[in-house]
Amino acid sequence: MKNAVIHIYFVPGLAASPKIFEFLQFSETNFKLHFLEWLIPLSEHESIQDYSRRMADLITENNPVIVGVSFGGIIAQEISKHINTKKVIIISSVKTSNELPKRLKIVQ
Repeated sequence: MKNAVIHIYFVPGLAASPKIFEFLQFSETNFKLHFLEWLIPLSEHESIQDYSRRMADLITENNPVIVGVSFGGIIAQEISKHINTKKVIIISSVKTSNELPKRLKIVQ
């Protein structure tokens, strides 16, 4: 039986582009890589939930793995609330608002 290809979607940090992932190497037999670009917010009042819904609409494969770096990790977690995922991997990010630095909690 042939193994299904695992689709991996990468979300870069806020001030980064998908180029941060350009040197990652995966078996092309087992994995298909997709690199998400940041979208322009619809307004300054667009919530992270609404923004992540629009990002989720860019994902065309079922049950993908989503990898997010920094703020991309937060978006990756939010995307997983809108679609079924095989796994969410966050790098240099936070899992909950309790992990935010104090200076960012004040901004909230």
